[in-house]
Amino acid sequence: MLVIDGHAHAAGVFFKKETLIPELDRLGVDKIVLAPMGVDGEKDYSIPNMAKHFPESDMMTWINRLIQFFSTFTEMVYDKPNEYLYMLKQECPDRIIQFYWANPKDPNIMQELETRLPLWNYSGVKLHQIFSSFDTNQESMHQIAEFCAAHDMPLFIHLFKRNNIMEFIDLLQQHPNTKFIVGHLIGFEIMLEKVFHLNNYWFDISPYFLVSDKRVRKALEKYGAGRLCLGSDIPFGKNGLEKNMARVRELPIPQNDIDLILGGNMQGLLKL
Repeated sequence: MLVIDGHAHAAGVFFKKETLIPELDRLGVDKIVLAPMGVDGEKDYSIPNMAKHFPESDMMTWINRLIQFFSTFTEMVYDKPNEYLYMLKQECPDRIIQFYWANPKDPNIMQELETRLPLWNYSGVKLHQIFSSFDTNQESMHQIAEFCAAHDMPLFIHLFKRNNIMEFIDLLQQHPNTKFIVGHLIGFEIMLEKVFHLNNYWFDISPYFLVSDKRVRKALEKYGAGRLCLGSDIPFGKNGLEKNMARVRELPIPQNDIDLILGGNMQGLLKL
């Protein structure tokens, strides 16, 4: 099976080919799923290991509020960074898997997705609820979910507040043929209670510094290795990919299950 970083950004060490390829080679990673980033390209962002101190907490729901408060992201998050990622993929097409970062509030979003798919051949769609401030149940969300199902590509979503998680559960139920990836185990405990029976969603376990070992193991216990995907969320946190790979390899599970988390599940979702 391939080793795949299933969630990172074209930023930091992954901003350009000259640093991306050596880093993947150093860690033995075959491919990386990249979404664009609307901040300084080569800059890294240090994150304290808060998961270590709050192992029971869904830290991302707290961090979401801080991100929203301090964020200076603009609409540039979507246009030029998406185009830059496509050009970066052209430089190393065997290693980069492009996810298109979409804004559900854009009235032209469906036209943009349809137009750029044959041009850029992206492999998935990413949505980030903090920066777009969209409603999880708005009409464009249903359209994007149907688009992803029609093209057999994953829909990655970074959720924000509890009410967004509850609305997302409705979205899951209404689009059983869409393959959803929930970023950072956000809302994992709520989904476990409400929609454990559904099989159309997976979890990203990044970043290492905000998603605790305890929550990863709990998700593993409840859902099994087949529903968890390795991610780094680089450029957020130093050596995040290396640390997340190490903790997956230390899990007390068979090697086949470790391989699924390290890349097998993403390989299946992307049909590689």
